[in-house]
Amino acid sequence: APVHATLTFMLVEALFLLGYEWTHYLVHTDYKPRGRAYKAVWRSHRLHHFKNEHYWFSVTTSGTSDRVLGTYPDPGTVDTSPTAKNLHGLDGLGS
Repeated sequence: APVHATLTFMLVEALFLLGYEWTHYLVHTDYKPRGRAYKAVWRSHRLHHFKNEHYWFSVTTSGTSDRVLGTYPDPGTVDTSPTAKNLHGLDGLGS
């Protein structure tokens, strides 16, 4: 492959990885999202860490892959895992 095509591919991949990691980092901070799309990602992935780690794996989409794979249940139907993290003294998100 030509060098410019290879470098373009590497740059695009690096930008996707940077976007994924930045989104994942923000989900784990106290940053409160303002945009509708990011709020959906934020809520879903926080359920993964603070409600039950067996569901809601998606980080960069608002649960699209979780819906396809069957790991996006209604939070009210899922018990809070005993190994879920306790964020600021809260017992999980939703119930």
